[in-house]
Amino acid sequence: MTASRRTKYVLAGAFSAIALLLVASQILTHLHAQAVESSIDLITNDAMVSIDLIGRMSVDLQREHILIGRHVDEHDPEAIARIERQIGDVRADFVRAADEYDRYPEFAGEAPLRSALRIDVAASDQLEDVALAFSRRNADADANASLAAAEPVFEVVSRDLANLRQLNREAAAETRAKVDNLQDQVTLVRLVLAIAIIGIIGVVGVLATRSISRTEQELHEKTLALETRNRELDAFSGRVSHDLRGPLNTIKLASSMLGEQRTVEKPTVAIMHRAVTQMTDLVNDLLQLSRAGAPPADAVAHTEPVAVALESDLAPLVQEAGGRLRVDLEPAAVCCSESLLREVLWNLGENAVKYHRPDVPPSVELVGRAAWGRYRLRVIDNGRGMTRDESSHAFEPFFRGARMRDVPGTGLGLAIVRRVIEASGGSVAVESQPDHGTTFTLELPLAA
Repeated sequence: MTASRRTKYVLAGAFSAIALLLVASQILTHLHAQAVESSIDLITNDAMVSIDLIGRMSVDLQREHILIGRHVDEHDPEAIARIERQIGDVRADFVRAADEYDRYPEFAGEAPLRSALRIDVAASDQLEDVALAFSRRNADADANASLAAAEPVFEVVSRDLANLRQLNREAAAETRAKVDNLQDQVTLVRLVLAIAIIGIIGVVGVLATRSISRTEQELHEKTLALETRNRELDAFSGRVSHDLRGPLNTIKLASSMLGEQRTVEKPTVAIMHRAVTQMTDLVNDLLQLSRAGAPPADAVAHTEPVAVALESDLAPLVQEAGGRLRVDLEPAAVCCSESLLREVLWNLGENAVKYHRPDVPPSVELVGRAAWGRYRLRVIDNGRGMTRDESSHAFEPFFRGARMRDVPGTGLGLAIVRRVIEASGGSVAVESQPDHGTTFTLELPLAA
């Protein structure tokens, strides 16, 4: 496994762990929020409301006791009737408060206090009813005696209400303490999760640093190996160049000697001499290109001689196939070796003839125009064309489409075209349709 792949696995595992911790934190936060909300509801809706109801019952009890005393002291029938209505209202409010209080959940230890309150309230009401009965007959002495007998019971009821109020307050305080404890626990867990995430990030950082170091080491080793291979390739290119130049020089010398003989036609010798010169230039440029990766900065190709050479070299090939050639290159100077540009256009023109449709005469057009600091060359034919899949692989070395395998070739021509154009700072593209032809578009920078 390479270092880069190990780094990817480490980072993926780390991010997964961090994501799980974040999800756990969110779940914990949600559960904590529910618990806190439930506890707050318990405080506000149970304990606090219960305390308010107990206070309301205490006030009603005090008012009832006072009204009964006034009833005993009052002798005016209308005033007595009004006091009795007030006593009835107070007792009704006490009953409503007690019923509402009974609907709320009980806290621990509250049930016995509620039961005792109900018993003591019933006893107090009974004694107070006796006092009211004596008061209605104006038997004030008996009424006061009954009130005096009810006083201890009244005190017991007040004490019951006070005990209930205290119990609810303690329950509310205990619930608040639980809420605080929950918040402390969640804060602690969040802190632990944060420390865990920081720890994971730290471990990932260390592992990633080590993996990057290993990757850099691997890249360094591969770079050294590549440099070694490049030196070997340079040496091989030098030997190949020397081996090619020897025969080419011999052919050039022979062509010169043939040119001196009167029996040999001068045009034939000139064509041979030009071909040998072109091949020599091409070998030199290809050798320089393979070594430097790009043509020299001052390499300039003028399109006029390139057009003349293409007319001369391609026309016989196209005419032999019964086709038509049109070369229309606007005069310009482009950033490319002239011999390499000639070779590229020759390669594309030769392919147009080689892959023409058997039943259709080949039509080859080479059009060049300058615009916006670039020079666009288009090589258009009406040949067999390519499918979309074949077009996407056309510039790959040794690739040959299924429709082209019946024609001899190595599959290197278009790869060389792309290498030359891109090394010269340009770009190449292809548009094609089966049985309709192909258009190659080359763009090169204009020379300054």
